Amino acid sequence: MAAGALDGIRVLECSFHLNGPYAGRLLAELGAEVIKVEPPFGEPNRHNSATINGESTFFMNYNSNKKFITLNLKSDKGKEIFLDMVKISDVVLDNFRPGVMDRLGIGYEAQKRVNPNIIYATSTGFGYTGPYKNDAAYDTTIQALTGMMDLTGFPGDPPIRSAPAIIDISAGVFTAMAIITALFHKERTGHGQRIDISMLDVGVNYMIGLYSQLQVGNVEKQGNAIPVLAPYNVYKAKDGWVVIVIGEDAKWEAFIKKIGTPADLDDDRLKLLKDRTAHSDIVDRIVSDWSIKNTMEYDVAIVKECGGAACPVKKLEDMISDPQVIARNMIVNTKHPTIGNFKTIGSALKMSETPGIIKSPGLPLGYNNDEFYENVMHFSAHFINNLKKEKVI
Repeated sequence: MAAGALDGIRVLECSFHLNGPYAGRLLAELGAEVIKVEPPFGEPNRHNSATINGESTFFMNYNSNKKFITLNLKSDKGKEIFLDMVKISDVVLDNFRPGVMDRLGIGYEAQKRVNPNIIYATSTGFGYTGPYKNDAAYDTTIQALTGMMDLTGFPGDPPIRSAPAIIDISAGVFTAMAIITALFHKERTGHGQRIDISMLDVGVNYMIGLYSQLQVGNVEKQGNAIPVLAPYNVYKAKDGWVVIVIGEDAKWEAFIKKIGTPADLDDDRLKLLKDRTAHSDIVDRIVSDWSIKNTMEYDVAIVKECGGAACPVKKLEDMISDPQVIARNMIVNTKHPTIGNFKTIGSALKMSETPGIIKSPGLPLGYNNDEFYENVMHFSAHFINNLKKEKVI
């Protein structure tokens, strides 16, 4: 197996919950040696209620491919060891609130003193500047602040969040991208840098399309439709729901010839896209009256035959067995030392020479302690045992 693109890069990850761990997972998929540094009691995601034989499924999925050590960063000896680890690392990643690492005495300035070219990346709720910088943040609170929740759902609905933690995941992606960019810059110049990723900034970026609409008029809840395409909606079938999108005029004409009436075909209000969007209620009625008479499979096949886009609205448990998902290796088998076989989400980083690869799920607390402290830090077995007794690790 070819080495990953980031083979030889060492990342110290002091992060928890979702966005920081996901950034670390992406780097590990690409071959970086990601050392997850946890307090001796473990990061919070180890202790949530979604478990298999006592092991958190959240933790195992978000922390694939990493090595796992414990270190008490509040102890003097723990801080000293951490800075010794920084000396032999390329990247430090954390998602603590601003100032936490500085108060511990191991922030960016302290890291630079021991490794002037270190790349220090943080992925926080609001970043290191601004009036909200010290506030707690969750995916939902960022969705609320950016207008995302206000515009999700149907007119008259209360604010609704996206079911997936899209801000957390995206902040992880932005953080990983920034780290890879910083590594490229360091390779060219020899200089490290400070990276400050904010979940709020990422959420604002998510609103770029809706902001574009706001620049020319009001933006309101649209349900499953959008104002610039018709049909573009979710429609009822005999056995479920289907998404149908037909943009180009020729494809709409082909669709109407297949399913409609001569009156629909000759209706001047429906011939051009700009007119169909202005009369989307008529378009939706035509498509709905047709789709509900058929199965999801039939509806999808006809729309595709006419050049449009269509798919069934699947349940999550059906998605994981979708033939395209399987063909793209997006559900992979891994081995966990205590629970055995564990299926996790595969890598989306498909590349011909250095693809992302999932080798293992998140492993038990301190799983790599002895290996890392002995082989990388060159501590003696006696010293490691004393660290355990003193609850430094």
